[in-house]
Amino acid sequence: VEGNVNKLKTIKRQMYGRASFELLRKRLVLAPA
Repeated sequence: VEGNVNKLKTIKRQMYGRASFELLRKRLVLAPA
């Protein structure tokens, strides 16, 4: 059971990391150079 919980946590962390990375990239692209 703990293994599954840890797996879910890592997956969630990866998803959040990707989402925040995409937001940062969009901000960089939209921001005037």
